[in-house]
Amino acid sequence: MSLTIKAETKGALLAFIGAMFIVPDSLYVRLIDGDGLVTAFWRNVIAGLVIALLLVLTSKGSVRQTFFPLSKIGIWYAICVSVSSISFVVAITNTSVASVLYILAAMPVFTAILGRLFLNDAVDKAFGLVMVFVLVGLGLIAFHSDSSGINSGFGNLMAIITMMGFSVSVTLARKEKSKSMLPALSIGLLISGVFIALIVDPIEAFNLKPELYLLHGVTLAIAVSALAQAARYTKGSIVTLFMLLEAALAPIVAWYVFSEYPGALVIGGGLLVMMTVALYGVWSVVKPHA
Repeated sequence: MSLTIKAETKGALLAFIGAMFIVPDSLYVRLIDGDGLVTAFWRNVIAGLVIALLLVLTSKGSVRQTFFPLSKIGIWYAICVSVSSISFVVAITNTSVASVLYILAAMPVFTAILGRLFLNDAVDKAFGLVMVFVLVGLGLIAFHSDSSGINSGFGNLMAIITMMGFSVSVTLARKEKSKSMLPALSIGLLISGVFIALIVDPIEAFNLKPELYLLHGVTLAIAVSALAQAARYTKGSIVTLFMLLEAALAPIVAWYVFSEYPGALVIGGGLLVMMTVALYGVWSVVKPHA
């Protein structure tokens, strides 16, 4: 059954909101400038608690009914969220932000393939054309040499795991679109915190920059909640396509915050990605639906 215009509109809007709130994610990691696992702990636990609190306040049933039992898909979704939420921060702290964002730029293609294989989603010609322009834009950004000189094979591997984990989670949310994945999302984030707490002590670091940790967690909660809900209303490939806005905007925001001029190629490539994604988002909403 084809998606209705109302569903496409809602999905595109939620994806856009989630993408805009995910943009500062890597910048918060840079601002905190601490141990990657400690940052991941507070980022994930605060976001998980915020989502859980909102679910409890808005739920008509008991807490147990709100969160349990999870379906098999919900359990796998929580696992994917738990793994990718840790690997992202570890990647950012072990390699350049640019390298991480370029690897994550493969999400729309990977998600489209998963959607085609497991959900029988059609991949329209417009999406293929959009990816050509997006790859050109990202290529312009990547062509600009990384002034940090930081590049780690381990960090890049963590970025690949993040890309795959998020793509799978979006596909799972789409497969079980009749149910909200927010309970599984909250549980996955909190489980990752429990796992990290077995390895490091996060308390001392929090006392140094509590406001940054709190803002990071709350911002992430808004972003991932919107993206999780977006996957219920539109294709996963469209959701992850909007997330490419982070690759386009993060270097520009870093220029403003850290006074790091990204270069003309980065700005030009970022504008190309933003314009292409914006035009495709509008077209996906207003196009005729069968």
